[in-house]
Amino acid sequence: MSKSDEARPEPVLFLELAAEAMKDYHAKHGQYPAEWHLLDFTFANGPYRVDDPDVRPTKKMGNRWKPKDCKFTYEIAEADKERYQINALNSEGEAAYLIEPGMTTPRKLLKTEGDDLCTIEQPQGKEIPEPAHFLNAAAARFAEYHKAHGTYPTAWDQLDFHWALIRHKATDAKVRPPAGCGKSWTPLGGKFTYLIVKADKETYEIRSTNTHGLLNYRLTPSDTSPVIEPRPQ
Repeated sequence: MSKSDEARPEPVLFLELAAEAMKDYHAKHGQYPAEWHLLDFTFANGPYRVDDPDVRPTKKMGNRWKPKDCKFTYEIAEADKERYQINALNSEGEAAYLIEPGMTTPRKLLKTEGDDLCTIEQPQGKEIPEPAHFLNAAAARFAEYHKAHGTYPTAWDQLDFHWALIRHKATDAKVRPPAGCGKSWTPLGGKFTYLIVKADKETYEIRSTNTHGLLNYRLTPSDTSPVIEPRPQ
């Protein structure tokens, strides 16, 4: 399993790979297989050797296979010349995910803890500095507002905009600009305050400020990306 695979839940990764194997089989045989052993397919939830048990399906497994170190059992629920359905069954035997022909990613069927957490924002210190990441998102919201109203917003609470650098639900009111915040907003968990320096029908300017000695950024509609502000001399 590669590093890029580790971020995907086991059933998502398995079902995507299984779909590719099913597609290859159908191209060769004109139908989808009803049992796992008919596929040229190896899988384990983690490192494995090719001679490890359960990394390849055997005939006795039929249409249900639980690969090495996996939490889910995978069931070919139906298969014929036209279509197939593969289910990922949890420990209670419930179908938690499924995939069918034409699907680019599995469909999640059961709600699990953390599903309602927002994952839009990127924590401080990961690849893109906080103000650059924030201002890129703000630019999109400003553009949407201008398209709808013919002018740019003069206060943060005029926008339908949420932002935070701590785990939160998208419905959490605390991660939106508070009513009456005006031109200044410090998002929840952020190290920067963002100021709408000016805004009218033609243009706007947003600047970041901080008390941590970090670099500040500014953004205008003519900027292709947030611009680093020079440090005061």
